[in-house]
Amino acid sequence: MPLTKKDLTQIKSVVHEEVAEATEGLARIVNKGFEHVEEQFTRVDKRFEGVDKRFEQADKRFTGIDQKLTHIDARLDTIEHDIAERRTDEVPKPKGPGSRRRSRLGTAAERTRAQ
Repeated sequence: MPLTKKDLTQIKSVVHEEVAEATEGLARIVNKGFEHVEEQFTRVDKRFEGVDKRFEQADKRFTGIDQKLTHIDARLDTIEHDIAERRTDEVPKPKGPGSRRRSRLGTAAERTRAQ
């Protein structure tokens, strides 16, 4: 028995309805999946925001430490310069027995006499 045009139209409408229902069901499943993925991305983004804040705080601390180290380095340069200057200003130490140690300020006895 051959199929008539009416039969083919009925089959077509049934298949169309089944495909539409299956497509809607699949769309709902995909939508729920995307919602779940979006929620996970939101949670991960919040965690990254917390990590970014911690990095900013650490950067501020490192900047402060760097400034302190720069200041200490400058002070050490000054001290090293002063030491080098004093070494060039020192009178050579006399050699031999009984020689007293002298600096550019003189001996302790000379300083007390000067006062």
